[in-house]
Amino acid sequence: MNEFGTGDVGGNGSFRPGSAGLATSMIELSISGRNLREMDVSSKSDPMCVVSTQPFGSMRWKELLRTECIQNTLNPKFTAKLQITYCFDQQQHLRFQMYDMNSTSTNLEDHNFIGSVDCTLAQIVSAEGVESGGSGLTLQLTNNMYSGECGDMIVSSEELSICRDELELEFMGKSLTTIDWFAGSLNPFLQIHRANE
Repeated sequence: MNEFGTGDVGGNGSFRPGSAGLATSMIELSISGRNLREMDVSSKSDPMCVVSTQPFGSMRWKELLRTECIQNTLNPKFTAKLQITYCFDQQQHLRFQMYDMNSTSTNLEDHNFIGSVDCTLAQIVSAEGVESGGSGLTLQLTNNMYSGECGDMIVSSEELSICRDELELEFMGKSLTTIDWFAGSLNPFLQIHRANE
């Protein structure tokens, strides 16, 4: 091999230009809202978020995810997460649209539009650095119908491990203590928390 790196790779001459794998990583996005605009008169909003992407070279938006609807809150923390491939050499545009759900209709026009915001996946990933304390990217929602603020969208990312090992756990309660004597039978539940790397 000469000083410019041409010639055999590994001594067998099997390397072909353009055959190297893409620099990608699987990312999981978590979405929450803060101080959303109240769209209902008698109660707080019932927010749901729609996430869309603009494929490379296209002007159209493609829907990727609809979160669950959370009732009566202006600070939702959605459990639905988006898994997306992060391509380091591409600008991947994302759009987040927040709606106040009025019914079970799947037509977005049947619901109150709170606001939306656009960003790139790279912005979200870079916001997880030391400078931000790993708290994610905070974006301000906008809506042309309202001159005031519509609230904030917080998007955080986590790189998923390529490990595909499965672990099955089984939990059982035994001799649980009754805390409330007036409640009658127990209704126990288990909370599991996971720490990110």
